[in-house]
Amino acid sequence: MFSLLIWLLLWVAFSVVAAVIAGAKNRSVVGYFLLSLLLSPLIGLVLAAAMPARKVEYIPGPGDLAKIGRAPCDACGEYIMLTAKVCRFCGRQASWSVSPDAATATGDVHRDNAEAAARRLGLGDTPPS
Repeated sequence: MFSLLIWLLLWVAFSVVAAVIAGAKNRSVVGYFLLSLLLSPLIGLVLAAAMPARKVEYIPGPGDLAKIGRAPCDACGEYIMLTAKVCRFCGRQASWSVSPDAATATGDVHRDNAEAAARRLGLGDTPPS
């Protein structure tokens, strides 16, 4: 009975090792653990070691997309467009001066939003350049 318990613990431990190796290569940790647990830890270890590492492409989240073509306001820290002269959150003057062409080159595609913000602030129909 004792040897069966040790055998079972080693089986699960080596299944976990196979899952950790797979996870380090950006493979499915749960999948390799279950494969090793059901078939054999040796099969799981060999497959996890033999598979090449999978490249994971970075997909920007909503917070990252908000920063493209924007910079933090010196006063409140909110991200505002590089073409803005005034922060739309706190109303303070921006400390930089960027032309619309330079902002477009940095990835700013929110020109319509800048025009709407400029109208709300009473700066005219278009944001100042």
